[in-house]
Amino acid sequence: MKIRTLDGARLYRGFSAGALNVRARQEVLNSMNVFPVPDGDTGTNLAATVQSVSEGTVISRSLSETSSSMADAALIGARGNSGLIFAQFLYGFSEGSGGREELDVKAFGRAVSGAIPYAREALSKPVEGTILTVMEDWASEVGGRITVIDSRTASAPLGLLVMRAAQALNEGKGHEETVSLIETGIPGAKIFVSLRTLKYMVRGGRVSPAKGLLATLLNLKPIITVDEEGFARSFGQTRGWEANVNKIREIIDQECRKARVWNYCIVHAHSPASAEAAASGMRETVGRDPAYVMDISPVLGAHSGIGSVAVGILME
Repeated sequence: MKIRTLDGARLYRGFSAGALNVRARQEVLNSMNVFPVPDGDTGTNLAATVQSVSEGTVISRSLSETSSSMADAALIGARGNSGLIFAQFLYGFSEGSGGREELDVKAFGRAVSGAIPYAREALSKPVEGTILTVMEDWASEVGGRITVIDSRTASAPLGLLVMRAAQALNEGKGHEETVSLIETGIPGAKIFVSLRTLKYMVRGGRVSPAKGLLATLLNLKPIITVDEEGFARSFGQTRGWEANVNKIREIIDQECRKARVWNYCIVHAHSPASAEAAASGMRETVGRDPAYVMDISPVLGAHSGIGSVAVGILME
């Protein structure tokens, strides 16, 4: 199902994901806090504020009700100038939602842009080059022209498509040219996942218990990919995880013979050693380091299981 609107539950889940990143990187934000006062606490204050929102929000199907609750929680738990500014921004956003149950992309952009004056009102003397400037720059982008693209993929190759879009924009390409570049590149965005066990796919109902037991007895390790329609399917199987990784290398080597690799990446389920083993082989196949190596999201990890590793690749 294609998601084209933002309701209360989706707003809260998106905010919570961002809040986790703020809390994880609060020391980085603190180190950047050198202007206008070098007190090094922006990250700490902002992390405390978003934590308050995550814990205090009453989630509703209605976007208006949820955003109003988020704004209340932010105002109650705001810490420091950054927290107060952010709380006022959330209040402005809730006011801009206009009592609506859902927002489409354009309405979301208008609500975000309309929240900026509220954030400025949090300070008697707003200063540029601070969180206010970041908010305004972001709001101007969100409020601009937006095209929704169905990538028909997920995880690693989706990240590569986003990277390519960002590179195109940084190179000065326009909106239409970038959209065309990404839409043309979607067929070349592929992922190959090596599972260490089928236990989690059985638990999630994607594989029957009988097939899972048989695969375990025969030590069969499947390779999962995403087809052109965006559905996960088995691409083959081998006996043993190492054999799976070698098989993926062979598959990608064949892809490299057909077209040039734009970039590739490695993602894993809490298994950096396995990811490095896969990356080492891929360096030989592709001829360079991966664009990034990182943990997959908890949602994907729940289905693939700890120790799984995937290679994402984007062809020219």
